[in-house]
Amino acid sequence: ANNVQTGPQQKSKLKNSFTWFHVRFFRTRSAKIGWVLILSILVLVLVGPFFEPYPPTATVAAHDSPPSLAHPFGTDYLGHDLLSQVIYGAYPSLLVGLVAALGATLFGFVVGVLGGYYKRLEPVLSASTDAILSIPALPLLILIGIIFVVTDQLIIGGLMLVLWAPAARAVRSQVPSVKKLPYVD
Repeated sequence: ANNVQTGPQQKSKLKNSFTWFHVRFFRTRSAKIGWVLILSILVLVLVGPFFEPYPPTATVAAHDSPPSLAHPFGTDYLGHDLLSQVIYGAYPSLLVGLVAALGATLFGFVVGVLGGYYKRLEPVLSASTDAILSIPALPLLILIGIIFVVTDQLIIGGLMLVLWAPAARAVRSQVPSVKKLPYVD
């Protein structure tokens, strides 16, 4: 059940932005657990390199050793500490994901607004959106990875290629109703 009240009573209770944020994003237990996980990952990415127990490529122990106090994630088949490798690889992975998501959202927003506002562009932009949505994303990304040398820029471009279309469709569906509002010329 939804325990949030509406109307003037709610406005008086939600005077400052912290209270509003808390009500919106910490209402359920699963939301609280999700925020703890996200913040833990961010702390790991930002602070982790300063506390890496070993260099990520240094052979530090026996091969394929199980988790222990010295190596909390164990070691791989070459004797590299897996915790150090996770910490070392987290930053570029999150950076690629964040840049790809922001780029795809921005591009999808622009395509959606143009398609919804300008009726002459709508058929072309809708057709391109439908074409991108009809291509399965994972096989396309695997194919791109097989054909080209994989770099961070290629991964970002490939993710943006398959992620912009849902955002464009969502924005496009809202533009006609917003366009009819009195403050839009």
